[in-house]
Formats: sequence, C-alpha cells, structure tokens
Amino acid sequence: MELVTTKGGKIDKLASLRAAREEQGTVIVGTGAAPVTVEDFATLINTEWRKSVEGIIGAGRWLVQAKEALTERGDLTRLYERLDLGSTPASTKVVAAQLMAIARSERLVKHALPKLPASWATLYELTRLTDEEWAVVEPKLHGGFQRKHIKKALHKRAKKNTADRRAPAELWDVDSVDLRVGDIRSIDWPLASVDVIVTDPPYHERSLDCWSHLSSFARRVLKPGGMLVAMSGQAHLPEVMARLSGLTYRWTMAYLMPGGQAVQVWPRKVNTFWKPVLVYTNGESDGRFWIGDVCASDPNDNDKRFHEWGQSFSGITDLVGRVTERDDVVCDPFCGGGATVAACLHLGRTVWASDVDAEAVEVVRSRLVG
Repeated sequence: MELVTTKGGKIDKLASLRAAREEQGTVIVGTGAAPVTVEDFATLINTEWRKSVEGIIGAGRWLVQAKEALTERGDLTRLYERLDLGSTPASTKVVAAQLMAIARSERLVKHALPKLPASWATLYELTRLTDEEWAVVEPKLHGGFQRKHIKKALHKRAKKNTADRRAPAELWDVDSVDLRVGDIRSIDWPLASVDVIVTDPPYHERSLDCWSHLSSFARRVLKPGGMLVAMSGQAHLPEVMARLSGLTYRWTMAYLMPGGQAVQVWPRKVNTFWKPVLVYTNGESDGRFWIGDVCASDPNDNDKRFHEWGQSFSGITDLVGRVTERDDVVCDPFCGGGATVAACLHLGRTVWASDVDAEAVEVVRSRLVG
C-alpha cells in the first residue's frame, strides 16, 4: 500500500501507521506519495516499537522501508542517531537489525498475534530457531513468553532426543571395533585403508608434537583423498595448523557447545562456546560428498563421564554424520573416552580406535558393552 498523504502531499504519519497495522503488509512508498524524510521514519519507529507486538513488527517494517527509501549518503546514520532503540549508536544498530529480522520473519507475522510475547528480544530469538526448534516452541507460546522459556523447552527436548539416540549396546556391532592400546607413531594399521580420521588430540602446548605425529599417521593410513577431521583448541591454532602442513587444507568447521558449558581459557581471558574442527585431505579431496561446516552438541551436554577431556555423544554423532558415509572406515587414534567409537557404531560406520593410555582403552571397552 502507499503511504497515506494529505491533500498537500504531506505524509499523515498516524494514518499510515494505522493502515500498515491493519493490512499487516509491506509498506511501499507509492509513486504519488511525498518523499519520506529521516525525521518521519524516526518519529514512526520511536512511537511504536515498545507498545505491542504489532508495534514491534511495524517498527521493523518501517526500518526495512527506510533502508529502501533513504538513498542519500548519510541518511541512515542520521536516522539511527534519532532512534531510541539503544543507549549507544552501536546498540541502536543491533536492535534495528533485530527488529528488521522480526518484520521479515514469515513464521511470526503469520502467527496469531495475541500468542506472541510483546518483547522484541524474545521475538528476535524466535526468528533464530530452526524449523525443528520452532515446532517444539511454537505450541508453548503465550503473551508472557520469555527467552528463558525458549531455552527450557529446547533443553527438555534435547535431553529426550539424546536418550532416544543412545542405541542400546546390544544393537551395536561391538565385535567389529578394532580397539588397541598404542602410540600413534607405531600402531600398525594397514596403509591407505582409512576413509576418514575423526579425532580430538590434546590441546595444551606440551602436546603439540602430537599434531606432527598425527600428520604423519594420516598420510600413512588415509586412502588417497581421504579426510582428517581433527578437533582443536584455539590457543595454539597457528602452530597446530603449521604441523599439519604435509596434508592438504580443505576447511575449518565450527563445533558449537550451546548452553552454559563454556570453557574458560584463563591465560587469554576468554569464555569459549565453540571449537575449530580442522579438515585436511591426503592429497586432493576425493570429493565424494558435500559437508556442512557447523555442528553442535545438544545444549548443556557436557559429558565427562568416560574421560576428563571427553566430548558429548550428541556432538560427536553430529560431526561424524556430517563427514562420513555409511560403511566408511573411520579411525580415531586419540580415542580417549570413546565418543567417536560410540558415534560410529550408532551410525553404522566401521571404526578403528586407539589410545596410548591403556586405562582409557579399558573404559571404552566397558562403555561399548553397556
């Protein structure tokens, strides 16, 4: 619809707002409408954005329209300076971007408005949900819904899903696992026999030599074009990558750890909620399939039951599922508590695993038989 104007060609701001809200459609500056100024948009947005769900969505639509209509250099900067969205210019831009995301969200605009919370922050969190997450949260929506309710609903579902995904041990082909105690430098698996190495070596500085040994091991046991997929910490990442120079770099994936399980890296004063997963190939990639470069554990699934450095079953299952195919031979020469082994058995992969720590290997054996 066009903006409502008076006989003199000036914009009737309140009439335009009412029309926009009633139509719940995209407001377009019509050919015959008077030009919209920075001040016009600022007044409309500041008037509505805190009042109601409709006002929040309407303010987002005005911001979208402003980006299209204000074409002169510096117009948007002047608009943000006049908005009451944040305490600083930077926070104003962040809130403006979130309001626009809300306005563009088909799932929110189509939803029954009385059931949506009148909170722009909560509405924005709803726009970020995947379709699967939205299906969990949507039936629970009500006017007083808050961000904490989103986390609670997803966490409850995640716990159920994790339990569902833990296949009983009797369904796993445990006898197919080649599980050994041994140093990566001397373990004698057949040459050029592994499709993918999925592993999580130690991260601390004194263990950097492990990455040099891993590079040599990968060149020895991987098939031509086979992949090394190795989780790493961030503190010594440049040195880690330098020690993998004998392989061909393909990509860096992100392994997300949502929830309250941040690792505190005290020397760097960083709370980290993700880890890099380095993807290298033995020569040129065999190009068998595409991989998605983000994987994640379930929220708060920080599983240290089997090893002090253990990763969650949910997260490693997601990772293994993205970088391997059924019937692949997968190898983990730093198997620790056996998360990779369990994930491979669950997904129907052949798995070879080893660790220099004999006690760790015995823990894995016990884990596999329940």
